[in-house]
Amino acid sequence: MARKFRWRIQPSGATALNFLGLSTQVPARAVYLSDGPDRVYQVGNMALAFEHTALKESGVKLKESGLIVQALKSLGQEQITPEVIAKIRVWLPESLRAKVLADTKTATGWVYSAIRQITQEEFHG
Repeated sequence: MARKFRWRIQPSGATALNFLGLSTQVPARAVYLSDGPDRVYQVGNMALAFEHTALKESGVKLKESGLIVQALKSLGQEQITPEVIAKIRVWLPESLRAKVLADTKTATGWVYSAIRQITQEEFHG
């Protein structure tokens, strides 16, 4: 649908956590931030929600960067453990780590700090 209407989208909250394997719970409502209008579609038993935002808030170009930023924000700073860092690190291909780090340099301080840990060459956690 996003392609059809040419919306840019980015998974938000529980949807981002699920994509990264940080939550095994499949949300009943998949939420995507979008530069299109607010819309909710019913797909089988799941609600597919698009929430309008400028998308500049994340300031990222790579879909992987946006996914990581949204997942970290959804968890909250207090929930960023070495296990979370390690899980995202395994999920993120080594070839994209430097690009994601550069792409997220304008992220909130604690989010960028977590991304630095995820992308550093040797992680001790």
